[in-house]
Amino acid sequence: TPLHKRNIGYVFQGGGLFPHLNVYENLKFGIKRSKEKCHFSFDFIIDWFKLEKLLKRKTETLSGGEKQKVAIARTLLQAPKVLFMDEPLTGLDRESKLEVMKLIGELKEVFQGPIFMVTHSFEELKRLADYVFYMEKGAIKYLGSLLEAMNDFKGPLIEKMGGGEVGSVLEGVVKNHLKEDALTAVDIGGVNIICPQINQELGQKVRILIEANQVALMEAKPERATFLNALKVKITEVKTLNQTSVLVGLKLLGGSSSWPLYSRVTLKSFNFLRLSCGQVWIATIKATSL
Repeated sequence: TPLHKRNIGYVFQGGGLFPHLNVYENLKFGIKRSKEKCHFSFDFIIDWFKLEKLLKRKTETLSGGEKQKVAIARTLLQAPKVLFMDEPLTGLDRESKLEVMKLIGELKEVFQGPIFMVTHSFEELKRLADYVFYMEKGAIKYLGSLLEAMNDFKGPLIEKMGGGEVGSVLEGVVKNHLKEDALTAVDIGGVNIICPQINQELGQKVRILIEANQVALMEAKPERATFLNALKVKITEVKTLNQTSVLVGLKLLGGSSSWPLYSRVTLKSFNFLRLSCGQVWIATIKATSL
């Protein structure tokens, strides 16, 4: 099939909007390019992406986040069967990145086809991916689900996260909102984790990202402490990261979750506590760190 006849949507890094057209005209171009009836109406896309106030603006007046929102909306209006996104969050400020990331997360739930997203960010991967293609020098080094990748202690994903981005992904559902305290309880396979309030309905599937250096290990839960999460865990694997720190792989006990938890400890603490596989500890996590 010739390239121009393939029903593929492509979101460029930086947006790739037409500078001689305003936002409304860019979006209408997407409809003109569609080969099938779009699953989403034009008005629905405008409302979903909050673009109403941008329609008459020229693209050069848009912020990076606004350009990416328009670019994704335009691509959806083409009614593609497959969606490719080339580093759509690169160069965005933190607030814009989180906003666009939220839209992509919502898109995953309603788009009727596969979405391929290129990224160099482990945060984006952990928040959005279901499956991972890890490539190095043009060759696929790893292919599997995110759950498999996060459980592969010796795999390339954990290996590459050995720096500042090493951490855990826990997937669960919203169990309860503690509105008076602006907190939310998330059920991770029968184990509750308290985190800052999440604007999702009860029963909604969510992911929690936990940096390994925010997980501390204790022999027993203290009676009085500032952290809200004290989880019973078993050490499954250990890995020396460098001359000063060790990565400890943990399994949540008391539930059915298969998602691993990681703790980054100093080599001094590791040796002093004589940590080893099979031991049971209490993993403590401050809710404010999630």
